[in-house]
Amino acid sequence: MKPKFGSQLLTLPQIFDGNLFNVPDYQRGYAWTETEVKALLEDIDHLLLTEGQGSHFTGTLVVNNVADDMRFDIVDGQQRLTSIVILMRCLRAVLTNTGLSELIAERYLKRGPLGNEILVLQLGTDSREFFERVVLGDDSTNQLQPTLAAHQNMEQARKTIETWLKTKDATFAEGLIPVLESRLGLLVYNPNESAEVGIMFEVINNRGKNLSQLEKVKNYLIYTATKLGANSTREKVNSRWSSILKNLHLAHHTSDKQEDSFLRSASILQFSLNKNDSGDVYYMLRTKFLRIENVLADKTSREAAITQIESFVELLEKASHWYAVLYGNLHEGLDKKIAAAIERIYAQQQHANIMPILLAVLIRHGGNHKSDGTLVRLLELIEKINFRVHIAPGITYRTDSGQGMLYGVAAKYHNQNAVFEFEPGHTDSKGNTEIQLEYKLVRFALEYATDSNLENSIVLDDDDNQFDFYQWSGLKYFLICYEASLNESKTVKYGQILSPRSSMKTGDYYSVEHIWATKHEQDIYDGIIDSHCKRRLGNFMLLELNLNIIGSAGDLKSKVTLYSGKSKNNVNSERIPAQPSEMAQVRELIKDAKGALSNIDSAAFADKRRRPYREIHRDISEKREKRFKTFIVKQWSLKEYRGYHEALKALRNKDDD
Repeated sequence: MKPKFGSQLLTLPQIFDGNLFNVPDYQRGYAWTETEVKALLEDIDHLLLTEGQGSHFTGTLVVNNVADDMRFDIVDGQQRLTSIVILMRCLRAVLTNTGLSELIAERYLKRGPLGNEILVLQLGTDSREFFERVVLGDDSTNQLQPTLAAHQNMEQARKTIETWLKTKDATFAEGLIPVLESRLGLLVYNPNESAEVGIMFEVINNRGKNLSQLEKVKNYLIYTATKLGANSTREKVNSRWSSILKNLHLAHHTSDKQEDSFLRSASILQFSLNKNDSGDVYYMLRTKFLRIENVLADKTSREAAITQIESFVELLEKASHWYAVLYGNLHEGLDKKIAAAIERIYAQQQHANIMPILLAVLIRHGGNHKSDGTLVRLLELIEKINFRVHIAPGITYRTDSGQGMLYGVAAKYHNQNAVFEFEPGHTDSKGNTEIQLEYKLVRFALEYATDSNLENSIVLDDDDNQFDFYQWSGLKYFLICYEASLNESKTVKYGQILSPRSSMKTGDYYSVEHIWATKHEQDIYDGIIDSHCKRRLGNFMLLELNLNIIGSAGDLKSKVTLYSGKSKNNVNSERIPAQPSEMAQVRELIKDAKGALSNIDSAAFADKRRRPYREIHRDISEKREKRFKTFIVKQWSLKEYRGYHEALKALRNKDDD
């Protein structure tokens, strides 16, 4: 391949012969899924059906010369080129023609003397070893585990191609290779301007390609460091980015949306972005914080930009670590109280509003994974305000209520600026930012949800014909917390309520059960259904899935018998005794149910006018909701935190005004 092309449609041998390719670290990892790989294979199948119809254009390749005329950085097209190399590796594995096998290896895979081979296509630092050993080589994932989504994608690509080849006859590969080499073409560009770094950046980030914000930001940081001549800074970006991606992989947060959310939270801390600006971090970097014209203005600006880049990437790495701890359940080495507080926050599942302040607190206090009490106290406070304001039903009308204020507090706290203004002479006016943070968060929570608001949030109004607590996103979390309060001696695994049903035994999976089944009495009493009673919070409990499956549509009597372990059920045509529920709230229900049933005479069940189940379940729900009211105020109480009484006083004064 010559270093200057203009633009040419070239065959695979014309592209590969004598040339070496490198995927720079600023490029995204291998992102093709099974869908894109299958589309390539379908193109090849179509190519075979249209023999003699000329070359087939399969994509664009943009490259840039590096050390010499034979070495090229791939600017664009690495996904397709990598897939072609994987395809050639799979074809070579089934070839019986030794000469053709050696030709494929030399042209597309490795070159050089044994022991000193050079990969024809060398991927970025994060994927290089996995690509060589597992994808192109014979190592299994037992020897080298995938740690990035890119690794999993490459492994899947190889498996997809291997599966496709198994559908072909024994001579297919030998006949396919000449067709691929003569008719499969790429349109190749090789820009030859001196400002190739700028060209690479513009092509990658602005050609309409579906890159995540995180990928664009990485590219821009490397681009800026290169323009600044800061090679060590560029190396730091690459090195830390590898750790960032591995941590996000461990956190199972690798989709574009998840990566963008992570970037947004960390950028709020670094740049004190407001709610609107944090939605496009890449734009803010380009136009404000690291605008090229500004950072190159003078020595002071250059040094400030280098410091900004390095501190930002360091923050991203720390934030990604706590993402892995939170979402990957990586609690090893954590203080038990810290781990327990993090698990409860994880179980809440709604984190968008609190993530910046959560990260700020963890980054400041969690460096050694030990607790001096401050971290646990603040984590528990964050959990409480998140439930009170954003999870409790009906407290706010918008899911992002108060988000802008919380983002601002998080940025100030992270940068050790004042987050709360005390009145002159206040006893805590000289306190540290932790004290200020308590005051601010407590006041924020009470402005949205007083204890009275909290109590009322779990009561279904008599005239409410729409809301159903079964649809409440916080229902499982509320019930698991209630379970923990009833059985304090037992360790409750909060995260268990979020585990996939398929990954657990039915006796270990907690499901939400209607006490008064939705379908029970649906066709009785002239079709009248007490939907209000069936929608109220008192009609729901957590139950082992196996018991839920067996008794889901039964009446209360049969459920009490089942949950007590006194009934036998058909399992694979055998009568198997059901195990009693181990849930404390179920045992509590059994007691309530027996009391309610004993208050109804047997004749009432035959009297359509009495509707005994309505009376029974209303009685049960009212008893349970009375307990729930006491529980919710106690569980998410703010009385122990600084500023509680002052906040109540301020609210009363505001009401008086």
